[in-house]
Amino acid sequence: MDTEFDVINYEIGMFLSALIFYQKRMEKDCSDSVMENYIKNALAESLVLHIRVLTEIFMPGGREDDIKAVNVMKKWCDEHKLLIKNLHHAYEKVYVSELKGTSKTLIDKLLAHGTNKRGKEFDWSPVIRTMEPPLIEILKTLSKEEFPALNLLSHIEDCETKEIPVFSTHTPSSAVINRWVHPDDRETPTHK
Repeated sequence: MDTEFDVINYEIGMFLSALIFYQKRMEKDCSDSVMENYIKNALAESLVLHIRVLTEIFMPGGREDDIKAVNVMKKWCDEHKLLIKNLHHAYEKVYVSELKGTSKTLIDKLLAHGTNKRGKEFDWSPVIRTMEPPLIEILKTLSKEEFPALNLLSHIEDCETKEIPVFSTHTPSSAVINRWVHPDDRETPTHK
């Protein structure tokens, strides 16, 4: 049976791998445009799913059998409360105006559950732009010895300047990712 660290490492690897492919806009085009759309949608949804799982690992609360960073990395959590607070803020407090909801609500209602709010297409790029910076900041502080998947960080493009591709057919052009700091902590920069 895998340890909690193995599961966290898997999620880190899946998040970073999906992000790398997402950032590279799947450079090798598929000759079948219908299949290409399915691949792009699967990639975007995989990225969002692993954003959710990884974020939930670092969030307080949850069910008894949930893997929680505070249970397996208590010292790290105590030392990085501001990063966890920023992640929590991005996930549950930042209203993604163009999508009319928080990242958590949108992921819960439009990816993780079949609801009557879903349609046949959806642009996940605003959720990704909101969640990528605080997750990357957390991952940069973790040990590569404990989590070898962190070696993929060297392949992530700088999210201060990188544009996120849009894969849905009804979406606006890509927008630049902006790093943010929790509003309560604007005087104390948390990013380089």
